[in-house]
This record gives sequence, structure tokens and C-alpha cells, in this order.
Amino acid sequence: MRHIIPVSRDTASDIFCRYRALPGSDECATEFAIAALMRWVSVIRPKKVLELGVGIGTLSTAILLAGPPQVLAVVEREAWCREEWNRNVPVDGTWTTVDGTKTTLFRLADWPAKPFPADLLVVDDWLPVRYSLVEPCVGRRALVFLEGNRVIERAIIREGLRTAGRRVAVVNRRPWNRSKGFWLMQADATIWERGRWALWTLAGRLLDLVVCPLLGVRPGWRRRDTDPRA
Repeated sequence: MRHIIPVSRDTASDIFCRYRALPGSDECATEFAIAALMRWVSVIRPKKVLELGVGIGTLSTAILLAGPPQVLAVVEREAWCREEWNRNVPVDGTWTTVDGTKTTLFRLADWPAKPFPADLLVVDDWLPVRYSLVEPCVGRRALVFLEGNRVIERAIIREGLRTAGRRVAVVNRRPWNRSKGFWLMQADATIWERGRWALWTLAGRLLDLVVCPLLGVRPGWRRRDTDPRA
């Protein structure tokens, strides 16, 4: 049986190279996004993480290695992806690190039936179109990490939080070549956070105007991408 066994010293580059060689890796998260997710997990140390659209396990591995949460709930609609995830992430319900820290895992085939207020929501797939289902799963001061562009998903999360009267800060980060990166959303954001993240996004757009024409690329795209919203 094939197992992509993660170890504590794995870096974002290691994870990317390992998963990029596997079946189903056409839409694999970028090394840039993997590294950023690992940094954020190590900084905020979330206790509960909800990962939506786990695919073949790339970001799940990054989360477990960066600073394993107490609970990780993974959601994947596609049966084939669920099978590949099970092959690639050797976890049978509990993940234990070398220092004895344990993470309880829940595998779901659809959106949680009950509210799951996560400290970190990782999105790499669809979201329910009903805002009322999404907002209860975004915990107080939670961070939302969206791999790629995720135009529709960003709109659903933002509208769900705003409808509930919760302020949100949004920022887009991409590598120097302005290809595919990730979006961050901070729930219950302060005025300072909203202003600072808005300035970061503006700076990125100005950089697009300079770099993209020089490189002949479309901002936020990899050359093999076919869906600008993903």
C-alpha cells in the first residue's frame, strides 16, 4: 500500500514535491501556499481545524506537521479523493507527533451537520451556498485560508460573516511572479487589521500592474490552470 508518511522535519518543498508526483495532483496546492499555511498554523496554534476539499492530502499533511490541532475535521465530496487521502495520510483516527501531541481526526463526506466553530477554516473546494450553514463553522476570531483564488467561496464566507454582523479583513498573497497564491480572511477583525490587510492587497495589485506585463502572465494563474475561480 502506498503511504506518503510525513515526518516532523518535512518542509513545504518536501510536501509539495512528494504530492506533486502522485495521481490527482493536477490541482495540487502550490509550494507557496503550503509554506504560508504551515507558518500560520505554527503562529496561531488552532485547536480546531476544518479543512474543506482535502483532495489527496497535501494541505492535511501540512497542517499536521506545522503544529497539530486537537481536532482536525476533513471534508471531501469525491469518493476517489477520499480513497487517495486515506492512502497518502497514514492516520487511523488519531495522529500522534514525536513529542506525544495527539490530534483527533474526523472524515466527512459533506458539510458538518452541526455547527463546528473552527479556529482555522481551510478551503480548497466548494462551500454550501447557504450563508447560514457557513458562518457557525467560523469560530470567534477564526482565520480562513483559501488556497488559490476561490472567488465564489470568498463571496459566500464574506457574506455569511457580514450577515451575522461580523467584520472581516481580507488579503490576497501571491509569489513574486504573481502566479497562484492564497487568500486570508480574518473573522471579527479590528479596524487596524482591516486597514492593514487592505493596504497589503492594494500593494499586491500595484505589483501586478508592473510584474505581469513583464512576465506575460495573468495575475493569480499558473500556466496549467483552466479555471480562474479555483
